Amino acid sequence: MFLDYLFFVAEKRELIQLIRKTQQVTSHFYVNEAQDVKYGIYITGVGKKAVALSLKNLGGLNVTASKYINLGNSGALKNYFPGTIVEVGTVYGNNGKSFITLNSESHFTLLSVNSTQNKKKLLEQFRNIDLVDMELFTLANKAPQLAITSYKIILDKPTTNLNSLGRTSSLAENKLRIPSILSKMLLTWQIKNNSLKLCNFVRKKFFE
Repeated sequence: MFLDYLFFVAEKRELIQLIRKTQQVTSHFYVNEAQDVKYGIYITGVGKKAVALSLKNLGGLNVTASKYINLGNSGALKNYFPGTIVEVGTVYGNNGKSFITLNSESHFTLLSVNSTQNKKKLLEQFRNIDLVDMELFTLANKAPQLAITSYKIILDKPTTNLNSLGRTSSLAENKLRIPSILSKMLLTWQIKNNSLKLCNFVRKKFFE
């Protein structure tokens, strides 16, 4: 199967509005055509191990694309406004010891962590890093032949200490001392709002 674009996301909810219009091929793979553009959405799962397994499974689907693009939520280690979409220039892995340049023209840097991390410690250790996630380095490192491009949408502020980027029900109290229940409500709203923005971004950038 040949596609114009293959989009990688960690979770279905990150592109749910687009997925609803697609045809499901497998439990992780969806395809559709919009404005004469044939595209696929592949759900990698959360974390290093899930991405590695997903790439292995993708190899058995006989799918190729003109461009491979990673999209999704990202925690902020710098003071960017939530909902802002940026293109990752360099992604770091192995506790910052390894890096891969995705786009030399973009100054945004991202650190992929292996598990839930304390934001305060990350801020102290990685002062040159802008963003944090759990998948991009493995995706780019395990499949360099795909020449992946990555666009991340900011989920939080540096002072918000999310547990695994909001992918569990736990949310630590941040420096603003917002009550936990309110923090969870705000996070849920931000995730939904980010999904809408990402879908609109994809339509305008790749389908029009």
